[in-house]
Amino acid sequence: MTNCEELRQNAAAYALGALTEDEQAEFERHIAECGLEHEIELFSEVASRLSQAAPSVEPPPGLKDKILLAATAESASQTVAAAERRPTPTWTQRLQRFGAPAYGAAAVALIAIGALIGWGAASLSGGDSATELNHFRRDPEGDWLRVETVLGEDGLMLSVGNLDTLPGQSIYQFWAIREERWVPIGEFDTDSEGKWSGYFQFSLQEGDSVAITVEPESGAETPGSDPEISSRI
Repeated sequence: MTNCEELRQNAAAYALGALTEDEQAEFERHIAECGLEHEIELFSEVASRLSQAAPSVEPPPGLKDKILLAATAESASQTVAAAERRPTPTWTQRLQRFGAPAYGAAAVALIAIGALIGWGAASLSGGDSATELNHFRRDPEGDWLRVETVLGEDGLMLSVGNLDTLPGQSIYQFWAIREERWVPIGEFDTDSEGKWSGYFQFSLQEGDSVAITVEPESGAETPGSDPEISSRI
């Protein structure tokens, strides 16, 4: 692996010590060449701070690999497979406590780190009281969304794919539909492949529906277009 962008995607795994010996050696040879020092410093600092947030507990075999694979899924098919690799209910509080970025690959990698630490805390406290949600929906046109949260707790992770790239002055808006009332959650824009993944500070409730519409880039208080994709939670 010599492509700098591919190496950059391994920065979080390197900070976690999750690379194989060969991958680690290859990564370290290209740290300076690819300008990866900042990413390593960021992920190492967050991993260190998170490691102090819960007692050390050895996770089940393979848990780390499953979470990292889910966090770095690059395609719709990988996202479907990752639906079974769910983070623990405590990741939302961990992200909020340490101010994790709200958008992009960095947020996804930090969620993987938080999930590993949070597993230890949940295993000690029981961690069964809340309803964990890992919801996936694909429509006939191929658009898809995935929502990960704990119902009733503040924080959710949204991933989308196969959406159209929007022209200027427009943005995608994410909504909760609760008892026929549309509640705005936040806005986002996709990359050139129609994908996006990020964190929103919002509490979903049992029985809610979610939807994505196209709105002016400033956002809207009520939807101004039909949903691109919607689903009942």
